[in-house]
Order: sequence, then C-alpha cells, then structure tokens
Amino acid sequence: MSRSGKSYFIRYGILPIYGMSRIVVLDVKPGGERTWNGWGNPVTELAPGFGVGPNGTPHYHMFVRDKACAENFLKLISAEGSCIIVIDDSRRITANAPDYGLSPYVDQLLTIGAAIGITVIICANSTVWVTSSLRDQCGINWIGQVTNEDERKRILRYTGLDKDLLPIIGRLPPRHFLYSDRYDGMARLAITTYSEGIKQ
Repeated sequence: MSRSGKSYFIRYGILPIYGMSRIVVLDVKPGGERTWNGWGNPVTELAPGFGVGPNGTPHYHMFVRDKACAENFLKLISAEGSCIIVIDDSRRITANAPDYGLSPYVDQLLTIGAAIGITVIICANSTVWVTSSLRDQCGINWIGQVTNEDERKRILRYTGLDKDLLPIIGRLPPRHFLYSDRYDGMARLAITTYSEGIKQ
C-alpha cells in the first residue's frame, strides 16, 4: 500500500546487503520519492558501462522523467547485465497508457536476469501491477501486505503455494510472514516474524 514503508525497507533493509554492487533506483514520482533523498548519485540517464559515480559509489537514483527515459535504461541494462534494479513504482512503469506500458521490458529482465547478473526489486501498491512473468520465475520473494482475498489468491498463484493457505495468509498479524523455502529439497512452510532486532 502507498506509504506503507516499501521504499524505506528497501533502502535501509535490503540495499545495504549489496555493498558496492551496481544499483539503480528508478524513481518515477514527480520531484522524487522523499525516502531516496541523499541516496546514490542523482541522474536522469546513464551511459553504457556506467560504474562508480561522483559520490564514490556505483549507486544511482535515476529520476525518470518520461517513458523514453525508462525504456532507454531498461534496454541498456538488459544488454549489459550485472545490476540491482529497484522499480519504485511498478504501476507507472508497467501499466498501459496513460502510464508507460513497459511491462515487456521488465518481463525480459525477470526472464534473463539470473543469467546476466540482474536482480529486480519491484515496488507495487497491488499485485495487479507486477508483471505477468513473475509467476514463472524460479526465485521470487514477496514481501508486503496482501489486504484482500483477490490479492491473496494472486500471491498463491505467483508463489505456487497451495490454495488451502488462503485463510492462513488472511489471518497473519502485522509483521508476521509466511515463509517458504526448499533449502534441502522439500518445501517447508513456517510463520516467521522480526521482533526487537532478533529474527524468530
């Protein structure tokens, strides 16, 4: 949901793990999403082979002005690879007119990403705004609220989990997560939480 902390969680909880990897945040909000203020090298475009920028990191906060700006970057990075891409408002990028309608480019990144060293982090206010190929990916992680039954059903389809889990997802309290893993071959499910800095 809007203002639920997606960008904050990505900036402070996920991206620090990647250290000095190439990271590009696609920010489509007019004037920029305030959570990203001061993060990375501010740019409106990137050239092939981009690396360390003026602030001494290969981290870029790209202010996406229009469809051409987003499309040019998605084409460039699908040819180059080796990048973490944060799409901070997937609806603006993937939905059709009046939005940019670039879902095929995002789908391509999801499809070829592992082979060329790309990780895509998609921020969406609804499961409707994630791309159709998400359900075909071998390695996705969904973090967030699913506030109604339709969204919960879509999550189960995307993750390949059994529909019997639908009522369980609906009853999860805040900051509790249904966790699925195939660490040693067999799928395991658990409800997990994060409390006072200690993983449960």
